[in-house]
Amino acid sequence: MKFGGVSLKGNHAVNQDSFSVKEVHGGYVVAVSDGLGSRPLSQAGSAVLCQTACQVAEEFSCNIEDDEKFLATIFNRWVQVLTENNLAVEKCNATALIAVIGAKNIWAYRLGDGFISIAADEKFSVLFDAKEDDSVNVTECLRADFQFEKWECRRIEYKNFFGLVAATDGITFNIDEENLSGFIADFCADYATRELGEILTDLKAWLPTLIGGDDKTLAFLLKEA
Repeated sequence: MKFGGVSLKGNHAVNQDSFSVKEVHGGYVVAVSDGLGSRPLSQAGSAVLCQTACQVAEEFSCNIEDDEKFLATIFNRWVQVLTENNLAVEKCNATALIAVIGAKNIWAYRLGDGFISIAADEKFSVLFDAKEDDSVNVTECLRADFQFEKWECRRIEYKNFFGLVAATDGITFNIDEENLSGFIADFCADYATRELGEILTDLKAWLPTLIGGDDKTLAFLLKEA
């Protein structure tokens, strides 16, 4: 596997996005988070979420039998780390995109804005927030209480994994199932045979051309060609 990501600061004073992609015991983890611009320490919330998701996935050996238990463990650890560092949770609200790739299953989780696109076997799977027009500026996020019902959860059984992309909502285009499926198909086709350094250089070239002044973060995991 080859994996990595790019995070570019937008119009904020600091980049409030975070990402982490790691090989851990049992598989791989991709975590992406967007700190809420209205919260003064949201960059800390997003960074701790990504670190925590990787730690907990490794503790579960990338084999998740209970979605709620897995996400509650991440949430409780997130609160614990923030509290131990004297950071008020209500100042650190952040979204969450988490994908755990095990030997035979992929678990994908979304809370709030952004998307996850997955190519495995002969199909595409996507998670995104299909907003109504009147809620375009509203998003769910990690907050002081755990709300499992707000999470979108997906388990995908697979034989052949090809690629996965998770990105914050600064990666802007027409976000729907058809376009996200096409996006991951093109991503895999374009980058499967290219070296990691070349992929990262190319991402840094075209991500800034996307419209909007928000932070732009994209993380990926690709099967070697």
